[in-house]
Amino acid sequence: MKQKDIVNSVMHLSRVLRRRTHGDTPQEKGRHGQFRILRHLLKTPGMTASELADLLDIRAASVSEVTKRLEADGLIEKKPIESDKRKQGLHLTENGRQRIIDSTQIRKKEKKIIETILNEEERETFISLCEKLTKGLQKGVDA
Repeated sequence: MKQKDIVNSVMHLSRVLRRRTHGDTPQEKGRHGQFRILRHLLKTPGMTASELADLLDIRAASVSEVTKRLEADGLIEKKPIESDKRKQGLHLTENGRQRIIDSTQIRKKEKKIIETILNEEERETFISLCEKLTKGLQKGVDA
């Protein structure tokens, strides 16, 4: 029996889920980072780009690039922060809010599908293994 490559399996599952939850159209490709930012702005409106970079553990330049695209797409807007007019807070527009609502509905549907494929014990085991792998890879465990 041919041994399967775990890295390829994880990456393939990730691609399948991303396509199913974020679409596979040219306008949706590469938008995962945008959804992460939009979700955080829904929870905490008015965050600055540097606060988002710290929270998401990504470079400030990357956040700046993504927020420029989000603003150009009409999904966020920048507003001066009352306590410090030099800084700008990021806020969802109504279109941005709707994009997150739509995405959340898609994720709920995907969760239900996964729950029909894996039983509760399998889901718990899968989640546990994913968390273990994530922690180990973040720490930089070498073989």
